[in-house]
Amino acid sequence: MAMEDKHNLKDNKELQPLLVFGPPTIFPIFEAQNSHNYRFIKAFSSQISLHQFLTQQKVDPSSIQAILCNPVQKVTADAIRLLPSLRIIVTSSAGTDHIDLVECSRHSIQVVSAAGDHAGDVADMAVGLLLDVVCKISAADRHVRKWGPSMPFNLSFGSKVLLLILLLLLSMHVLFKHGVSVSCKCFRSPIST
Repeated sequence: MAMEDKHNLKDNKELQPLLVFGPPTIFPIFEAQNSHNYRFIKAFSSQISLHQFLTQQKVDPSSIQAILCNPVQKVTADAIRLLPSLRIIVTSSAGTDHIDLVECSRHSIQVVSAAGDHAGDVADMAVGLLLDVVCKISAADRHVRKWGPSMPFNLSFGSKVLLLILLLLLSMHVLFKHGVSVSCKCFRSPIST
């Protein structure tokens, strides 16, 4: 074994092991950016039991404190009991149906999911789409964009409402052009809180 290989093996054993059950879609990027922080134990690539896999990889089950998973592969009670030092399970999905939450609760294991990560943004988008449909903002925008310099300004189908929509479109265009985000909080909506 070359000197460089021995050095890498030594560094690899000193890294904190991170057990990966069914990798999230961003796993290749995460692995590339964090390969110097963690020793990734890819259990998703094996068809044997977790205990046999860890033995084959020469990993002490008590050294694993974290699991990274997706909904494809379940994190069962047996897997949780096998890892006595496990403290956190991170899933890339919004749901946690694939994780035995009762067993996690018994062992005081924290479960982190992507459920609340973008909830405010989703609520903002939903209210924006609702306003778009109710006020026909997209239809008004298409109508305005069809106007050319030679076309007359014709308000034949809803004068004041159309004028308000045009002003709203113009103000939204200015706000978004300059990178200012519009939030549901300005409507005092309980959706995004």
